[in-house]
Amino acid sequence: RLIKLLRLHRLNRRIKQLEALHGGMSRILVISIKLLVILFMSAHWICCLWFWVGFPDGWVVMQDMVDSNGRLQGSMYFAWITSFYWSITTMTTIGYGDISAGTSRERTVAVFAMCAGCGLFAWTTGQITHTLTSSSQCSTRFREAVLELEEFIECRGISQELRDQMLAYYELKFPSQRIFDEPAIMSALPRELRRKLMLELFDDMMQLAPICTACDVDTQREICYRLRSCNTTQGVQIT
Repeated sequence: RLIKLLRLHRLNRRIKQLEALHGGMSRILVISIKLLVILFMSAHWICCLWFWVGFPDGWVVMQDMVDSNGRLQGSMYFAWITSFYWSITTMTTIGYGDISAGTSRERTVAVFAMCAGCGLFAWTTGQITHTLTSSSQCSTRFREAVLELEEFIECRGISQELRDQMLAYYELKFPSQRIFDEPAIMSALPRELRRKLMLELFDDMMQLAPICTACDVDTQREICYRLRSCNTTQGVQIT
């Protein structure tokens, strides 16, 4: 069963992929779920260790969880949730005192739980701070462009109707709220690689045009290489 713990590595890799794919509030939500999962798993492992050192003649006796023969009374869920409750209150340094360590083994586990809790919450605070204060260069470039546009609109006294159209254009042109330096990216690539990239970017449009689907791949690449994207908002006449 311990080998199954290796699946956590794949789960962590999947979470990192989700963090990279999503931005803004979606990224914060993914990271929040990740932190909650780490907190839950850490508390679960510590609560299992706490129950192991306290059964059958430790803290479980003080909680009337075993009978005179040392057998567990009640359900396993009650035993787990009691241990988990102690784990959370200890890791968060709340410590109500209704469940306390009596033996040397229990106190050793309690010290470990408190140290692990301090380290975990310090790490969690650092992760949250990093998430709120850091963003990708493309997202920062988009926010700066929108702020510059809004400042321009305010200084020039642009009407509300035109302002809405200009902001709508930005939302249409940059739906992911990220601005890439596409000319620099394209210029850094060799010509043949640029043609392949353009074909992949405009592949959906190629499939919609019957005249393009009838062409061979090299012709489609050349067509896509010469295409230039153009965005416009609703109600604007295209000439």
